Amino acid sequence: MRQFRFTRIRVLVFIASVYLGVWVFSSLQPLLHPTAIRRAVAQPVRYTILYDQMDTIVEIGVPLDVTEDELWATMDQAADEHQDDAARDFLTLSHLVVVAYLTSGEKNSSQPAGVLRRNVPWLDPVRRKALAVDRGADDHFSITLAEARQSFR
Repeated sequence: MRQFRFTRIRVLVFIASVYLGVWVFSSLQPLLHPTAIRRAVAQPVRYTILYDQMDTIVEIGVPLDVTEDELWATMDQAADEHQDDAARDFLTLSHLVVVAYLTSGEKNSSQPAGVLRRNVPWLDPVRRKALAVDRGADDHFSITLAEARQSFR
């Protein structure tokens, strides 16, 4: 009976160790690739904040005539500007998601024009700003500009 108890404890310790290892590796992933090459992009366009409750999602509005490269650059700029906000809550998820919608006046597209997902290390904002690595190197982009333009009409 006593040996069974030790076996159960060993299994629990093993599972906790694996979970902790995966968590640490995924948190430090952006720091492991400091020389990643980024896509050459156009200049970002002006954007407006549509939704930002200081959680992990920021919704922005971009002009209707934006190109794909300009959209890419604008979402990248929005992530750079808002990933280190001191009030932003990354306790539930260590990713910042920037969702871009096409805007014209007060009207927005019903479908997003693009989505950017960026891993944000679990550090305080001051230490995150001091990191010498390109944190946008592992960004995941999804550009759906044509669908957003169709949903706008």
